[in-house]
Amino acid sequence: MIFYAFDIAIKHESPDMESGYPGNLQVKVHYILTNENEWRIHYEAKSDQETLFNPTNHAYFYTGLSQSDAKQAVRLAIKADQYTPIRKDGIPLGTASVEGTAFDFRQPEGCLLAEHLASQNEQIRLVNGLDHGFVFPQSHSETSVAWLRTPNYQLTVSTDRPSMVVYTYNIGDSHVSMDQVDLAEHDVIAFETQVLPDAIHQPSFGSVVLKKDEWFTSTTTYQISK
Repeated sequence: MIFYAFDIAIKHESPDMESGYPGNLQVKVHYILTNENEWRIHYEAKSDQETLFNPTNHAYFYTGLSQSDAKQAVRLAIKADQYTPIRKDGIPLGTASVEGTAFDFRQPEGCLLAEHLASQNEQIRLVNGLDHGFVFPQSHSETSVAWLRTPNYQLTVSTDRPSMVVYTYNIGDSHVSMDQVDLAEHDVIAFETQVLPDAIHQPSFGSVVLKKDEWFTSTTTYQISK
């Protein structure tokens, strides 16, 4: 049995036409810690008019790739058959197969993240790393979709969302510190579970339309283990 060691709910009400979006939108986000070392994010939302809604989370997890011993230790696995090539401004161009590309992280033992980030693939070089969407098989149904292994911990990501954007902090020396450690590029990574960006213009990505008086619910779980 899993016990919730911590559960806090944050509520927000977005009035009709705030930032141009129709409908009075009610949102509640639960942040849950369990005794299984899980951090669960559970979203709930409802609008009194049809509107757009595609929540995600942009927390960073430490890779330490700027440290020499991490380059041969940090491994990433993503259960995605397709990814989204992007334009220079980050807008997706559609989907493409990961087969034979630097975006193929399907190996059971994971892939060395540093090797993929050093690839000469034009999409990797466009943004100096990953800032791309990954599409999961339709049958995944809130199972594990990705894991990150570092010298200090393993992170497993599970979600009911159909895809996620992976961002590898590609901005170079930004003089940002975390726990009193100065971060270099690729030292942290974000797993942003969601419907793919620009879905409103690319129907094949999935729907981000929240219909009038319908409840939206979604859960993403980050589990940390040794």
